Amino acid sequence: MKEKNSSFTEKMFSLVEAVAIDLPVAAVSRVFSEDAEKDFHQAGWKVYDAAMGAAIALTDSLYTSPRVGRAAANVIERSLNVQRTVDAVAGAFFGFLWPTIGLPTNSEVKALRSQVRAVREELRTARMEQKLRDKQAAKAAPTPAPAERNNGLPLFLNPLWAGWANPTAGEVKNRVSL
Repeated sequence: MKEKNSSFTEKMFSLVEAVAIDLPVAAVSRVFSEDAEKDFHQAGWKVYDAAMGAAIALTDSLYTSPRVGRAAANVIERSLNVQRTVDAVAGAFFGFLWPTIGLPTNSEVKALRSQVRAVREELRTARMEQKLRDKQAAKAAPTPAPAERNNGLPLFLNPLWAGWANPTAGEVKNRVSL
């Protein structure tokens, strides 16, 4: 433990030395000399390295401390106890609330889902059977002649093809006024 504390103190001393001595000296020499830019840059990195070393040493000493370990264990244990209590209270509360409001329970929802799944399968089977019957009926029915299919007109002149209704002779006669 003393080695870790001495490591931390050494890192803190190197940080204080870098911040209080090296960095100001490099800043002053940078003001008076053009070649001191590199020294100022190195002093800045020295401060950064010393700060990271001190932070790492502090973190290591915290993680190896028995007090921190006991505190973390207590926090975890208490949070698990709170979670168990909240789960029990919520189960008891919603257990009485659900039927009162009239909401379905989990088992009822599962039963409904299985029924919907069964209806979907029946519908899928019915569609496949209908397609099969349609194909068989199409094969069995005679194919009409081209004139019968298009009311005796070529396809591009067929009014049904363009979306218009084909009027009967009586409708045409009633539209024309003499």
